[in-house]
Order: sequence, then structure tokens, then C-alpha cells
Amino acid sequence: LREIGTVITPGLGFGSGGEGWFRISLTADDEAIAEGARRLAGWK
Repeated sequence: LREIGTVITPGLGFGSGGEGWFRISLTADDEAIAEGARRLAGWK
């Protein structure tokens, strides 16, 4: 994810119910969030 300039956190870090999930903090403006979503969509 470093290549696309985004950060996600493993859900397990927030308790056993988070296993298999990840967390994204959406604390930026709408345009930055949309750009991050586009980057994640194209990441493989």
C-alpha cells in the first residue's frame, strides 16, 4: 500500500470481531477520500 500512498489497519487490532476485516479512517476532505478509494480500487 505504500506504493499508492494509503494506509489501512488490520481489523484484528480492534478486537477478535475485527478478524478478516480492515479499518480505514476517513478524516480527510471528500476529494482526498475519493482519491484514496480510487487508488485502493486499482491496487493489486
